[in-house]
Amino acid sequence: MKLEDIKHEEAKLRSAYSSFLEQLEGFDNHRLYTPMEPDKWNAVQTLAHVNKATLLSLSYALKKLDGTKELTTTRLSNKIKQFLLLRALRSDKKYKAPAAVAEFASDIPIVELRNEVESIFRELDTLKALWSEELLGKAVYRHPIAGPLDLRGFYSFLLEHLLHHRRQVEHFLRKAV
Repeated sequence: MKLEDIKHEEAKLRSAYSSFLEQLEGFDNHRLYTPMEPDKWNAVQTLAHVNKATLLSLSYALKKLDGTKELTTTRLSNKIKQFLLLRALRSDKKYKAPAAVAEFASDIPIVELRNEVESIFRELDTLKALWSEELLGKAVYRHPIAGPLDLRGFYSFLLEHLLHHRRQVEHFLRKAV
């Protein structure tokens, strides 16, 4: 793994965020604010969930990289769990969101989501400024289920989480035509 690989993952994440937000902004309010299933999130709440999960994850990674603790090296078992996590996110299976990222108002203004995405991009810039060859293979994030992830695994998780929910929203919006 090289920093160039991580740069590529980070660029894909930014692009996916921008295109998802643009896609949502192209729909009328009725479709954006209609729950995707009874008693479930609407499209806007879904992006709010992804945004909050990403911001919390970035905050955690930045805290891990503050230099106060030595980072551990990821092991093969971590790579296997990471692989399984990414496979799960690529499936159509639905998972219960952790409580910290599960509750959102049903009428969040889309402009608020745009502001959150801009905050995410600033945090990504902050994290990117900390990258170094010494971080390669080090556990910079701990996923609640998959455990320790290195930089590439971290960005891959954020991207797959976003794409997982984007597919759900796209399926609903196609169906709702």
